[in-house]
Amino acid sequence: MLFLNKNYKFLFFSFLCLLIFYRSPYIFLNGRFIAEEGQWWFNNVFINGSLSGITYIYWGSNYFNFWANISSVVASLFPLEYAPLGTVYMALFVKLYLLIYILYSESNFLVKNIDKTIISLLIILAPTMTSTIWLNTLVSQIYLSIFVILVFFQKNDSNNFFNRSSIIILIISGMTSLISCIFTPFFFLKYLAEKNKENFISFLCLLIPTFIQSYI
Repeated sequence: MLFLNKNYKFLFFSFLCLLIFYRSPYIFLNGRFIAEEGQWWFNNVFINGSLSGITYIYWGSNYFNFWANISSVVASLFPLEYAPLGTVYMALFVKLYLLIYILYSESNFLVKNIDKTIISLLIILAPTMTSTIWLNTLVSQIYLSIFVILVFFQKNDSNNFFNRSSIIILIISGMTSLISCIFTPFFFLKYLAEKNKENFISFLCLLIPTFIQSYI
């Protein structure tokens, strides 16, 4: 029992990884492009190169989706028959890091292990209505938006690596999803309530992408 308590987070994360694989082993082994993911994002990189892939804007949606851009570039590094695996595992990376963040970050919202357990399971098991949202880089913006909410409630602990990584998370989230940008005013209010360096930097990390997305 002591071993289980001490290693609970690692063991539970391992269980979640098995659960993720069980949901769709075919995708992990064969890859998959979903709609615009292959038709527009990967097709653009394949024809125009990596620089165009990084800066690509799909005008059908009228916003910048950084994670889809970088994922299409990563996919282009593989032989064509394996390229779909690149986007699948880039989408997986977001989900895995989100789960690690939930389990190991210090939060005012997810305090106890039971809290973190429930939220982690919801993230894995809740999106069951359609297969298109599972391991799809275009929809990684939803999970990145969840990141933003969790960052909002995190404790200011400079010794926690996962808390320190929140700056990068906010920038990537803001440059990927309009949903993330919606939370910018809340980060500003948090800064006004608790005026410290960490809150100000977090606010700026969302404010700048919000301006860019608004301009686009």
